[in-house]
Amino acid sequence: MEKQPVYQFGPFQLDPAQRILLRDGQRVRLDRKAFLTLLALVEAEGQVISKDELMAKIWPDTFVEESNLTKNISRLRKVLGNGDKSACLIETIPKVGYLFCAEALTAQVQNGFRKGAIATNEQISAVQAESPAKNKTADAARHHDAGKAVRRRWLWAGLAIAIAIGAAVWWKWPRPQNYQHPVDEFTPVRLTNHVARDLYPAYSPDGKKIAFNSNRDGPPAIYVMNADGSDARRISGDSADGGIPSWSADGTKVYFWAKDASGKESTYEVNADGGGLTKLPNPLGRLSPDGKKIVIAKSLVAGSQASAEIFVANADGSNAVRLTNNDRLDADPSWSPDGKCIAFTCFPVGFVEIGQINPEICVMNANGGNTIRLTNDPAWDNSPIWSPDGTRIAFISSRNCTSGVAIHVMNADGSNAMQLTECQNIEGPEGWSPDSKKLIYASDRDGNVEIYSINADPSHQANLTHHPAEDREPVWSRDGKKIAFISNRDGKDGLFVMGANGANPCKLIGNVSGRLSWSPDGGQFSFAADWRGNYDIYVANSDGSGIVQLTHSPANEAEPVWSPDGAKILFNSDVDKITQLYTMNADGSGITRISNSPESEWQHDWSPDRKQIVFTRSRNRGVQRDIWLMKADGSNPQLIAAAPDNDEFLFPCFSPDGQRIAYHRRVASPLQADVWVMNTDGSGQTRLTYLSGRSPAWSPDGKKIAFHSFRRTGNSEVYAMDVAGK
Repeated sequence: MEKQPVYQFGPFQLDPAQRILLRDGQRVRLDRKAFLTLLALVEAEGQVISKDELMAKIWPDTFVEESNLTKNISRLRKVLGNGDKSACLIETIPKVGYLFCAEALTAQVQNGFRKGAIATNEQISAVQAESPAKNKTADAARHHDAGKAVRRRWLWAGLAIAIAIGAAVWWKWPRPQNYQHPVDEFTPVRLTNHVARDLYPAYSPDGKKIAFNSNRDGPPAIYVMNADGSDARRISGDSADGGIPSWSADGTKVYFWAKDASGKESTYEVNADGGGLTKLPNPLGRLSPDGKKIVIAKSLVAGSQASAEIFVANADGSNAVRLTNNDRLDADPSWSPDGKCIAFTCFPVGFVEIGQINPEICVMNANGGNTIRLTNDPAWDNSPIWSPDGTRIAFISSRNCTSGVAIHVMNADGSNAMQLTECQNIEGPEGWSPDSKKLIYASDRDGNVEIYSINADPSHQANLTHHPAEDREPVWSRDGKKIAFISNRDGKDGLFVMGANGANPCKLIGNVSGRLSWSPDGGQFSFAADWRGNYDIYVANSDGSGIVQLTHSPANEAEPVWSPDGAKILFNSDVDKITQLYTMNADGSGITRISNSPESEWQHDWSPDRKQIVFTRSRNRGVQRDIWLMKADGSNPQLIAAAPDNDEFLFPCFSPDGQRIAYHRRVASPLQADVWVMNTDGSGQTRLTYLSGRSPAWSPDGKKIAFHSFRRTGNSEVYAMDVAGK
């Protein structure tokens, strides 16, 4: 198997294959150019590398000022030194170049470790230990010939003892599983690399091609390239000054507006493989999904931006109908995939050309009725684009930016708006891939306007476990540094713990059942196990030792959850033939039933102030499950979220601030479960995942949710995602 080098220096690990830098196992953010600079220095293996050679490696075929290299070196010194100048690893060699000062040991990822994975600490330590041992042996052979046999016998005896001790320690110690660090799939991928300006990218209907505008051969023209950025070819010829391209529904033609020789703007059509350039009578606008209509924004006062309205017309421009009529600026119209709605940029309180009032995103029916404002933010929100699956809208916004703008994504109803890209200068509208998984846009983030693609999921749903077994029901440690979960990696369900980034999963206890819970001080787990023929509640130290049984009834007790103060444990039991909620002291004494319902009640959680309990209750003893809230003593139970139709609301849990509840909603048709959040009164129900998600668990700071999913990779894996604000 091909070996993949992973470089180790101090607390850092550098993985060229995945372009990842870790410090003490935690990801260090580096932009692409800074990473390439560091890699070139490390690969020089202690040799001085000249400035010219560095610049040629980092900016091939592109002229850049030397100041760009200086900025990268400065940024790397801050990262590697973490603010400590004495820890500088990069030395400047005056009038020559730079030298990487530290010794970078190389660990090879080969048989036994996944290709492209970050080497674990144990693997790196093995490499570090091996090198000095070999050197010492070689030195001994060269300088101490006398007494070889005696020393050799002592050496073998010492090695035998060391191996025996090491084997014993290894057998007892919880062993990390092979770990594949999640690839950073959320960093923008640069698709073009040219000194010219590449703008206005648009995916073909099958997602295999991208049309864009570029001046790389002189005046702006239309080009087509593969979706990975390769094989860029000009298709618009020399007779048109190309503008913003769009594709025909069958992907055989590209439309664009351009100025002709007289300077007049017109619409053109060209074959996707080049040739057949034709001037069309159609006005400028966006085609409807069925190709029969166009939507356009038209200024009512020549030369003024203050009054523009949105019109819909036939594809040939005939029978134009005005949709907006509010004497304010309405712009950037975008069709919903079903053609029933139009999203657009609106100015709810008017538009002033000097001292412009901020725009928002609005949506209306395709006939102009039922206008709804989706955003309400003091920043600029504009240029909405509907995702092809109709569930989300991407838009450009200046919120959270001191300069430039960023792409944001929200649900189609305006909820759960989240920032997708960093703030930068984004040129023109963004565009969705046909599968709604990626966005493409033009930006000068690397110094020149180029085209980029990015994962369209702003919640950064990252796979933390990579194993063919079933990994599920994750729960964060109270300090946020670890995640415990259930897995059947050894054939039966066991309790595993890994780093919050998925590193070093270790099995602690075998044959257990979810749901897991950490004690508030992080020193213990609670869990259920059927070691005596029925399920009982147990606690154990966080390293898996010191297991103590708390319940001893012949019934089944399960899902123990520690109270926020550590004094109580909430659990469910079927001792009375129907599953109800109980509490007990942390030592197992004082068991008290707190619910009294003819329906089953389980999947429960404490509020952070310990005053309330949220739980799932069955309805009519059928398949429907609703979410209820009651006081901690079991009084005043209230329905806060009723599942519609034959759906189920399951596994509710409080956010750390007590303001929201995460849960998973299982839809009966088509069968799928996804993670949702809502306010504690049941309002504001917002969907967070679209590719399935179950058993959500909040991180202690409330910024992330861990969950498991069955449908993404064919088996259950543990994921973590960012969470939007309220």
